[in-house]
Amino acid sequence: MSYKEFMKKLGLVSLFTIGLISSFYFIPVLVPHQLFSWACLLLFILLSYFMYVAGSKSIYHPNKGAFVSTSMLFNGLRVVLSITFLVVYYQVFQPKSHWFLLPYFIIYFIYTIFELYFLTKIGQQKS
Repeated sequence: MSYKEFMKKLGLVSLFTIGLISSFYFIPVLVPHQLFSWACLLLFILLSYFMYVAGSKSIYHPNKGAFVSTSMLFNGLRVVLSITFLVVYYQVFQPKSHWFLLPYFIIYFIYTIFELYFLTKIGQQKS
């Protein structure tokens, strides 16, 4: 997957997610967590970008397992950063309900599918 193609698809996924987050303004229990939803979106866009860069470089590494190792490292990092992000938000803002988890998991799910898609495309480049 070329850089241009990746950026185009990241843009499309992000536009879809922006539309979804914007629709959360119409759900009263989610309104207090709008800033958190936007921060989640930014987190996952950045993680996707860095995962693409690292994955596309590692595919040409002489070690055939470098791509798999890089993918696993970034997936583990994504989980750790996501949990840290949730804990920090919960500790700092002390939300009165757990509704903030709904937009988080929706965004997480969307970008997990997207990352699986583009990592599969990158992995097929050298095979």
